[in-house]
Amino acid sequence: MKIHISPYINYKPHILRIEPDGRFDSDTEMRAEQEIINAIGDGIVHVVFNMQHVSYLGSVAIRVLMRVLKKCKGREGRVALVNLTPAAEKVIHTMEMEGFFLITKTEDAALQELS
Repeated sequence: MKIHISPYINYKPHILRIEPDGRFDSDTEMRAEQEIINAIGDGIVHVVFNMQHVSYLGSVAIRVLMRVLKKCKGREGRVALVNLTPAAEKVIHTMEMEGFFLITKTEDAALQELS
């Protein structure tokens, strides 16, 4: 799995954009978790996960999302899940996680909520 990480520089508080590409499962979880957690440096309050290229969202990936959520909440921030595929949306719904994340169809909608 590839992970594209970039900050939204024009927004305050700073918002980090993370776009996983591929299967987000136990085979990729360890490397992905380190890369994502390390990217949430000082000054980052909110994180937007653009999930449009995630072909599979394993339950192990939920742990990564929850770690990111915990880190953001410690800074009074939020985590947005954007462009969920039907399969990823089903996992989030089945695990009853909708209340933990801001879920939107577009990045613009998430940025509007987080700004």
